[in-house]
Amino acid sequence: MRAFLALLCVLLGLTATHGAQLIFSNTLGSNMVLQRSVEVTIWGWATPRDKIGVSFNKNNYAAVADSVTGEWSVTLPATPTGGPYTIVAMSGASGTAQLDNVLFGDVWLCGGQSNMQLALSGVFNATLEAQKANNYPQIRLFTVGQGTTSNVSLSQLATIEQPWTVASNLTVFDKTSSWTYFSAVCWLFGRDLADTYPDLPIGLISSNWGGTVIQAWSSPTALAKCGIHNQDSITAAAAAATINEEDDHLRYAKASSSASSSSVSMNPNLNSVLWNAMIVPFLKQSIFG
Repeated sequence: MRAFLALLCVLLGLTATHGAQLIFSNTLGSNMVLQRSVEVTIWGWATPRDKIGVSFNKNNYAAVADSVTGEWSVTLPATPTGGPYTIVAMSGASGTAQLDNVLFGDVWLCGGQSNMQLALSGVFNATLEAQKANNYPQIRLFTVGQGTTSNVSLSQLATIEQPWTVASNLTVFDKTSSWTYFSAVCWLFGRDLADTYPDLPIGLISSNWGGTVIQAWSSPTALAKCGIHNQDSITAAAAAATINEEDDHLRYAKASSSASSSSVSMNPNLNSVLWNAMIVPFLKQSIFG
């Protein structure tokens, strides 16, 4: 590692260029799970044209940030189940960024509306179920925030309710704080997998919004194949769905303060607006299902 960083510093000249800070995509993070046994993409942003070096598992990878957007990416080789690993990105103009405690296992995206949104705090014996989470440190959790919709594809998540974190009673449901959420269906599904495959790390991404329709979660390409071309096409029933959703399922639906007012005000049942805001930022990420 030291030899690689020293060589990189020489190659980049350690120029005192002032530019964008080197960052990873906010869909990535320390404590995450990356998909095992397939090539995976690690990406982020830096100063345009900046040279990026990435160190992983005693190997080095290079990239150049896009000349306009500053986006960069590297492809890591297929890696078997295991960890933890550290992934370090470094550049001369943009600084360094690091992901710690990264495991390789299976990654699952749990999407949908109220059935998937229903929190673990709302199930029978919720406190007991939450305590059991302490026995599953190989499960890692990520929760996309609600409150952001978009007519165009977003490169980054605008709202994150819970960054990558190790499963515990405090991260699936903490009745002593304001954190009362992780998706019950997503958690119980992941826990069942962990019971079946105890040596397999499991990454669970919860991205859902109660009272929404399938068109909002579908890409424009998919909708076009179904004969739906009007971006703002919406039925009266779909428009009323969010209003009629039970309050108990919407406790988690408060908009994050980081979302813009224009995004928050957009109807979440318009075609593709949740696909653009809550799914597209993950498209570069390898998942199992």
